[in-house]
Amino acid sequence: MKGKQPRSASILVEDHVRPAAVKVGILTADDPRRFGFHNLRHSLASFLVSVGTNPKVVQGLLRHSDVHTTLQLYSQSVSADRLAAQGTMLDATGVRPELVN
Repeated sequence: MKGKQPRSASILVEDHVRPAAVKVGILTADDPRRFGFHNLRHSLASFLVSVGTNPKVVQGLLRHSDVHTTLQLYSQSVSADRLAAQGTMLDATGVRPELVN
């Protein structure tokens, strides 16, 4: 390396990944939140599960030893059924999001 330091993942994220996220509208240029490969990993798992990809395939892509890790930790359920169930619960309790402070 002739005395040069190798590029770190954080430099790669700041130089390439974050600007790409701003360009496609995932982030704004002044967004202070951390953003990097791990965010993309979570998003990939959530997306693949939400479109019906076999969980074993997602597990393999993420290189998890157990499919439960993939389903419980990485994929967030945003299905229409879940959203409907949440709305039903809010209706039953008489609490709507716009009324919660």
